Amino acid sequence: MDTREFSKVDLNLLISLQVLLEEKSVSRAAERLFITQPAMSKTLVRLRTLFDDELFTRSSRGMQPTPRAIELAAGLHDILGNISHLLAGSRFDPASFNGEVTIALSEYIGVALLPRLMGNLSLQAPRLRLRAITRIENQLEELAQGNLDFAIHIKQNNYSAEFRVEDLGSSPAAILVREAHPLTRGEVTWERMSHFPLIRLYISDWSNWNSSKTPQPSRPSSTIRWGLWRSPTC
Repeated sequence: MDTREFSKVDLNLLISLQVLLEEKSVSRAAERLFITQPAMSKTLVRLRTLFDDELFTRSSRGMQPTPRAIELAAGLHDILGNISHLLAGSRFDPASFNGEVTIALSEYIGVALLPRLMGNLSLQAPRLRLRAITRIENQLEELAQGNLDFAIHIKQNNYSAEFRVEDLGSSPAAILVREAHPLTRGEVTWERMSHFPLIRLYISDWSNWNSSKTPQPSRPSSTIRWGLWRSPTC
């Protein structure tokens, strides 16, 4: 695209031309643009020089656009509309969105959440494709880089201001063992559980959560708080 010609054009001139085409009057156009009538007349002179055409002629019915002005009007409205849309941005519409969203969550949370989530998405965003990742480290870094759109995991104490965090609720912590298992006797602590290699709970970024400012209790908490981490671009 050759952009050299753009340096010759003042966007305000195109806006003034659009208003003149709509009002067909220098005075009314000046009122709409909140400028004086002499200033609007000078703008018209600049437009005539830019397009090398009179653009408007006077008649008993007021200012009439020339064939060149009518030709410009055909595309000017769309051009200014596109610029306005570009500056304002587009509002997200789930129903028309066609793309993929990546979410990180643990397997056991996925079993409870994904069926209902997919049911709602099929109604509200039928063309959205959901990609679920169950095991990924450094989730906040992956969110910042745009490799993840959302992440659901154990809520940490501190977050960077660039991330939006929502509390989704809590779930009870439970250990299922046989009736005669040693853990059924005495107090259950993190240290005792570490001696049983068959007990496995995968928690992404566990070190970040376990090394937070709040000391971890010697006894496992009865509930786990779950939070939604949202990418800065969402």
